[in-house]
Amino acid sequence: MSQYIEVEQLGFRYQDGTEALVEVNLAIGDNEFIALIGQNGSGKTTLAKCLNGLLKPSSGRVLVDGLDSRSTSIVQMVKRVGYVFQNPDHQLFNGNCWDEIAYGPRNIQLPEPDVKERVAEAAGVVGLPERLFQEHPFFLSKGMRQRVAIAAILALRPKVIIVDEPTTGQDARQSIEIMDFLVELHEKHEHTVIIVTHDMDIVARHGTRRPWDFAARTLSGRFA
Repeated sequence: MSQYIEVEQLGFRYQDGTEALVEVNLAIGDNEFIALIGQNGSGKTTLAKCLNGLLKPSSGRVLVDGLDSRSTSIVQMVKRVGYVFQNPDHQLFNGNCWDEIAYGPRNIQLPEPDVKERVAEAAGVVGLPERLFQEHPFFLSKGMRQRVAIAAILALRPKVIIVDEPTTGQDARQSIEIMDFLVELHEKHEHTVIIVTHDMDIVARHGTRRPWDFAARTLSGRFA
């Protein structure tokens, strides 16, 4: 399996001195479904944000599709690895769903016909009907807001999609729906999917690596 993401001796320290990641080594291949697990404050979200360039390493490096995150623009990084926040309300800011999904393609200066194609494509993948295009995202259910947030990422056509705590704050039915959707992204659309979660049942049912395989062979170092 080719490695799309390679993390080498990654360390990250916040400005207040908090050491979140220490010498983490990790390799993620094409079309995997992987969970980052650990207790609160263990560095899961910090690692996830390092994988798509939202955070730059304090030491070590992150390679994505051969590009070093330290010297690669955030625009180039997010075209390869998309990140969906734990709370979609922290990600959504446009006045309607269409503009929200179109924001990324417009931000990378695609021609308007291409923007329209990307919006239609992403909305179709997440199951957002056209009748909701002009609705404000905050008027939708949390599950549908999360789909809009994912569509906004898909419109950039990244190979990898990271979803932070996809089932937090959702009831059992909504949790099943969002996980089924992420599985579809992985199996049907061949995205590598990385989830940050505390739910070990989700990890057991959906992860494409055995826990020992992930821990012993691929991930070393420690989360502070």
